[in-house]
Order: sequence, then C-alpha cells, then structure tokens
Amino acid sequence: MPPGADAVTGPDGVSAALAPVAKTREQMQLTTTDVTGSGTTALETGKWVMTSQDGKHLDHGKYLVFYKKEGGRWKIYRDIWNSSMPAK
Repeated sequence: MPPGADAVTGPDGVSAALAPVAKTREQMQLTTTDVTGSGTTALETGKWVMTSQDGKHLDHGKYLVFYKKEGGRWKIYRDIWNSSMPAK
C-alpha cells in the first residue's frame, strides 16, 4: 500500500511498483523497531530513509508489515508505508 497510489498485489505488481526506484538507484535503509506476533501472524514496525546515489537525503518515514505463515513459510500479507516529511 504505497502512499499516493493504489494498493499493489502479487510479485509482478511489486516489481512494477518498485521499478522506478531501482532505475534511479536510490538507496532505502530500513530499520526494524519492533516485531510482535502470535501463532501464524506477525507485525513488524519500523522506519525508513531514502537517499540518492550521492548520499542526499530524499525522504524518510515509517512502515508496518503484517506477515502470515502459510505452508511453513512467512509471507507478506500487508505492507504500508508513508513519509514523515511535510507535504510539498
């Protein structure tokens, strides 16, 4: 669930949504701040920072990832993030 866009689903959708970032070679640093879970579900919270190739700060914010265990493997069920910077 990227900010300012419709929800993305499936591996092909995720690849297409992240392609512009990969093309510009921006760097994304993720820092997990908490993980909690029970049984077959888990919730990860954290923060992220995006920088350009030359190290310029581009954006930063927070995220939540909800995981479900299916067939013995953990899979992302929901992922949402947004910026902590003021709207332009």
